[in-house]
Amino acid sequence: MGRRVGWLLAACFCFGCTALEALPEDGKASSTAPIAKPGVAATTEESLRQAAACLESGDDAGALPHLQAYLAEHPDHVVVRAHLGELLLRLHKQNEAQKEFERYLSDAATQGEAACRHVIHSHTRLAEIARDHGNGYEERLHRGIGLYLLARQVAGAGEKEDEPDPESLLFKAIKQLEQAAKEGPQEARPHWYLYLAWSQLGQMHPAHTNLEQARKLAEQSDLPLNEFAALQAAR
Repeated sequence: MGRRVGWLLAACFCFGCTALEALPEDGKASSTAPIAKPGVAATTEESLRQAAACLESGDDAGALPHLQAYLAEHPDHVVVRAHLGELLLRLHKQNEAQKEFERYLSDAATQGEAACRHVIHSHTRLAEIARDHGNGYEERLHRGIGLYLLARQVAGAGEKEDEPDPESLLFKAIKQLEQAAKEGPQEARPHWYLYLAWSQLGQMHPAHTNLEQARKLAEQSDLPLNEFAALQAAR
């Protein structure tokens, strides 16, 4: 099975979707699968089958409308949305990809651990897009958030020889977030994540300083709802 078809199958089954049950293991559309007739909108099952067939043949552009059609019917299937962002990047549609990654991060925050498996990767992609657009604030912010989340992930997995040091990752995150705070002085998000990073290091004085700054800026900033709620609940 091709790699791209594999992730499409995994993403759908992860959320309980049985739309691809008729798809054989080679990733190619079955000859007996229903084919959309001209002038008739494809069902969501057909959208996924057709997307998988396009990806297997290397036709990224052909897969795009099918994935978009599927998400129009199932907007909460966030893992599929993350992969749609990747597909858009391969097609050099950065602005559209950015919107999909941002939507993924917003929606995944409310759907639990399984939905969040691509969060670090999505922040990395958003940092790369911001770099290409010359947006220093967004680049530093997303790179810092990604490093902070990676530090937490590594710390939670326990010590391994080939894993980076969580403390080193946290200090790298802090450096990026401090730069983001300078480039976006009216934004609360860098201070919120600085609070989290310093807290993870047990450095409560800078943690509380950034928490108070985040609270001062929160009402005027475009904080995601989950982060705003966490900020209000922080002690």
